Amino acid sequence: MSQAEQLVAGLADLWQEGLLCDVTLQVEEKKFPVHKAVLAAASTFWKAMFTGGFKESSDKIVQVQDISSRAIEEILSCIYTNELNITDENIIEIFSAAHLTQMAGIQDQCKDWMSENIEPSTCFDYLLFAQKYEMKELQKVIDSFFLENFAEVVTQNKDSFNTVPQSVLCSYLSADDLRNNYNEMVVYQTAKDWIDANETTEENDINEIMGTVRFALIEPRDLSNIMYDEFITSHQMCQDMVKEAIKYHMNIYSQPFYEGVMNKPRGEFGLFILPNGCQYEPVYKTYKVTGHEEEPLFKSAKDSDLRSLYSSNPGLAIVYESMSSVRIANFLFVFGVDDRNFQNFTKRYDASANVWQDLKPVPRYPSIGTCAVQLEKEIFLIGGMPVDAKMHYDSWNFVPEMRGNVVFKYSVEGNCWSKCTVNFDTLIHASAVALPDKGNIYITGGLAKIAGFPHVLYTVIAYNPNSGTCQIKSRMNTSRCQHVSGIVENKLYVVGGRNPILDEADVRSIEAYDPAIDQWTITDRDIGIVTYGASSIWLDDGFCIVGGGSADTSKAVTYKLRENEVCSHQLELPFICERNVCAHFLVQ
Repeated sequence: MSQAEQLVAGLADLWQEGLLCDVTLQVEEKKFPVHKAVLAAASTFWKAMFTGGFKESSDKIVQVQDISSRAIEEILSCIYTNELNITDENIIEIFSAAHLTQMAGIQDQCKDWMSENIEPSTCFDYLLFAQKYEMKELQKVIDSFFLENFAEVVTQNKDSFNTVPQSVLCSYLSADDLRNNYNEMVVYQTAKDWIDANETTEENDINEIMGTVRFALIEPRDLSNIMYDEFITSHQMCQDMVKEAIKYHMNIYSQPFYEGVMNKPRGEFGLFILPNGCQYEPVYKTYKVTGHEEEPLFKSAKDSDLRSLYSSNPGLAIVYESMSSVRIANFLFVFGVDDRNFQNFTKRYDASANVWQDLKPVPRYPSIGTCAVQLEKEIFLIGGMPVDAKMHYDSWNFVPEMRGNVVFKYSVEGNCWSKCTVNFDTLIHASAVALPDKGNIYITGGLAKIAGFPHVLYTVIAYNPNSGTCQIKSRMNTSRCQHVSGIVENKLYVVGGRNPILDEADVRSIEAYDPAIDQWTITDRDIGIVTYGASSIWLDDGFCIVGGGSADTSKAVTYKLRENEVCSHQLELPFICERNVCAHFLVQ
């Protein structure tokens, strides 16, 4: 033990034994003998009291007001022994006492303890406490917990929550990252309870409060129940919002294109992954995503960040082969072949409600190697190879309609398919993106059968669905299939892929195409990762690659196009992402 440690231990012994104490603190009904010098060294409050010429500097017994005996006992213990026993019952008392006596160290310990020990039952009290003492950082932590556990916090603090100012109420109820366990009725009931508890609330204020409720996120059966509720019928704006929400649910296939606040999803921006494999039961995972440039794309993948998203509809609790997918707003459309019954499927996932829905399947022979792309209110399935009932590749002439490429168009609002006539060769494992302002779909690469032999293509086809025309554009520098493509700053980028005909099958280059001058440029000859069969998500300045390559791929990797480099931060996934995985950013 060092001399300094021996001194601290000795002072603690003197205090605990009541030796050489020169003043007694009278707190409530208890007396605490202490040493003036020790307390004066601990904070400027005590120093001023005992050396500032005040009456207390000469008193043997000092009356201490506005501090509980329980709090002063813990503070003295911390001063003498550096031990502070914080609990839910005493935390507020200890902090208040430390604040009064200007002991910043104890205040910081209390803040840290609150941040790490927030519970639904204490969250509201901590929030009011943080607001009282203007603790901005602690308030941010509590706000985040409040929104993350909104339903549970409100349920356990209903009476207290009804006393908050209207501005605070609206701030919480209007938050995009409020989590209500896919149950917007919790928000509605909270708003209604607050209004009922504050009977003098005026009509304009009621409209402002109820305007925070996203009625289109309420399930249809609940909307039907509240439509004739006396509260709703007595307020015209509420009636109008309920009617609009019912209309939203009645036009189910138009939901992805609805523009309004009432269906704006709540939750956090997350990475949604639907793994694909022939022998594994899929799991649906989400990771929190940050959009701040100074932070990595993905937050740390802690257990709390990882959620299973099995919905009440068990439609995807089975394995699918060679899926393709498109995201529209907060809806995910998935296309593939179900190996239980060897049938095509089309499914829609509503991330705001965590509900899967079966849609009309594409009217063609079950095929793999297709790519899906959205153009305005339609989705196009391009190319593909027919497979037999054992999911084996078969002759390309297995089905007559596959002689010559077939493109199928799905009307999102009509939930119907139509066959498009095109004049380019049959393709599998191509990639396609749309340029909405031009009305063209750019189809790059792929595998085709030419003169009876398979070829991996350099070709680029600009297909215009409205006119049915196809234009051959300048070819890529590298032939590739099973690659990914996307649009960044009006340029078309193709990334990775493979060429199974060559000895070195993996393609690791990036090429950029400028439609204005019909020219390709190699921007990176080796990105350092295998990407064939991966899923890609395109960002403002780059892209995210999920899965792909070898069977043990378990990473999500981001690449910045301006720097031409893979970001140092990669998200390690706790499960295998096989090829043809579906990955998208959704609000959940």
